Amino acid sequence: MQSRKQLNKWTSQATAYLAALVFAVAAVAKLGGWMSDAFAAWGYSIGLMIAVGVVELTGAIGLVYERLRGWAALILGIVMLGAVATHLSHGDTDLVVVPIAMLVLLSYVFASHSIAPEPTARRHVVATEVEV
Repeated sequence: MQSRKQLNKWTSQATAYLAALVFAVAAVAKLGGWMSDAFAAWGYSIGLMIAVGVVELTGAIGLVYERLRGWAALILGIVMLGAVATHLSHGDTDLVVVPIAMLVLLSYVFASHSIAPEPTARRHVVATEVEV
């Protein structure tokens, strides 16, 4: 049973790191302005592109830290729902695969990490890991 728990922890951590890498690259593309034509074609402002890039970069950093992982997965999942809606509403059915795949990865990470705080012996609050 212990090895299964360790395997679940390892796969959850590896999935979180993979998602963090993908979101960091996506954030750099937005913050660097390389996605400005796409955002303009969708009718979105440059300000929204920068805001999404900041959220993605912050979320990528959050996925690396175990205490923040559940919250980061939740917030990035909401961003991915917006990306899915954007692609579907503009007929980009071939591009919708990427945000859906990221949503699946984030769902696994979220399910593996609790966002409910648990008090410690010193009455500090920490996030705990949930066994999947």
